[in-house]
Amino acid sequence: MARIVLVRHGPVTLRERRWITAAQVKEWVVAYDDAGLSHAESAPAAVRAMAADSGALVASPLRRSTQSAARLAPGREVLVDAVFAEAGLPVPAWSMLTMPIPAWGVLLRAGWYLGWSAGGESRRCVLARAGRAADLLQQLSDRHGSVMHVGHGILLAHIASHLLARGWRTTNRPIAGNWSMRVFKDAPDFGG
Repeated sequence: MARIVLVRHGPVTLRERRWITAAQVKEWVVAYDDAGLSHAESAPAAVRAMAADSGALVASPLRRSTQSAARLAPGREVLVDAVFAEAGLPVPAWSMLTMPIPAWGVLLRAGWYLGWSAGGESRRCVLARAGRAADLLQQLSDRHGSVMHVGHGILLAHIASHLLARGWRTTNRPIAGNWSMRVFKDAPDFGG
């Protein structure tokens, strides 16, 4: 039986709540993407066991994803592909507004969902990329019997939507926090 497991990466070392200006958002996003994985919280045993039982392991090129995959399955080969990178936040050009970092995240992601990309990757492009990621995961599950993708919340949600639309089944809830896992099984034949 084919199986695809989606896992959100572990928590990163950068957990700031300070106030920043719109002009500082881009710097913060770069710092977050460069941040390493926190050692304060270990991956749940169930997620580690699922990683050990997966025929293939894939991650995005972002550090928090590759380090999470390595922590889940030490010594295992991990396929790293940019198709699995997180959907970027649009970065505003305004400079006057100042808010806490979490508020910026909510505001900018809401704007992105409403169609604002500020020259970055649009929602439409991310949805198409999530479809290509789902294709690759299906191909890997066909080849290896099972695959685990350690990735990022927004893209994982869109990959899950593609898998569900293709007939994959899951009993798990949508991915919410760090180390959350969602298991998909019993896909129809895949010709891609």
